[in-house]
Amino acid sequence: MFKVFQTNTTAYANELMDDFYYLGADRMPLTQTAAGSLTAVDATYDLGSSTYRWDDVYADNLYITNDISSNSQTLWVLESEVTLSATASAINFVSLDGDTDSVYKIIARIEHVGSATTFYFAYLNQDSASNYGNQYMQGQGAVATAVRGSTSAVSIGESTQTQCSVYSETIIYGQSGFNKVIKTTVGIGMESSTVDSIRNYAQSWSGTGTITSIKLSVFPLSGYAVGTNVQLWKRG
Repeated sequence: MFKVFQTNTTAYANELMDDFYYLGADRMPLTQTAAGSLTAVDATYDLGSSTYRWDDVYADNLYITNDISSNSQTLWVLESEVTLSATASAINFVSLDGDTDSVYKIIARIEHVGSATTFYFAYLNQDSASNYGNQYMQGQGAVATAVRGSTSAVSIGESTQTQCSVYSETIIYGQSGFNKVIKTTVGIGMESSTVDSIRNYAQSWSGTGTITSIKLSVFPLSGYAVGTNVQLWKRG
C-alpha cells in the first residue's frame, strides 16, 4: 500500500520503503545494491520486467546502444555498416550464422567510377562456382525484358555509365538444410534526374550449409568507389 503524503506531516523513511519495494518489484524493477539503496550507475537498472511490462511507450526520440529484441522476432537488426573512404575491390562480412539469423538483407548505395559496364555481385561462403541461378525482369525506358541464367555469384547491381550511382536491395534466406532463395531489386545508372533501368531478380544458391560469410565483389576490378555505403541487416 502506498504511503500518502500529506501537507505539514512528517514522513519517515521506513514508512516510505514499501512504496519503493512495490515499484521495484512490480512496476519499475530497480536492482538494489547490497546496502539496500539505489545508486547512480550506468546500464544497471531495468524499466519493466518479463513479468510486469509497460504497455505503450510514447517518445520523440529513442536512443539504443545495443540490440532491440522482440518475442515475435520480426525486427531487423543492423549487423554491420560500411561507408568507403577509399576505393575497394571487395567488402567482406564474416562470422555470420545463417541458422541463428535466418534472413539477411543487404542495402547498398554503390558509387561507381570506371568502366561503363561493370557488374556487382556477392559470394556466399566464398563459393564462386556455377552454383547460382537467376531470373530477372528489367524495365528500361518503355521496354521490358526477361532473362534466365546460371551464374557464379549473386547479382546485386550493374553500372551502364562511367560515373553513376546504383541502388541495390537484396534479401537472402540463409538457413541450413535448404536451398538459399534470394530476392534483389536494383536501380541501374542513377545520375542526376536520370535512371537508366530497374531490375528485379529472383535468385538461388544450391549450397545447403548455413551462411557464414558474404563477400561483395566487382568485375572488372574498378572497385566500389568512395562514398559507397553498404548495410547488412539480419533477422531471426
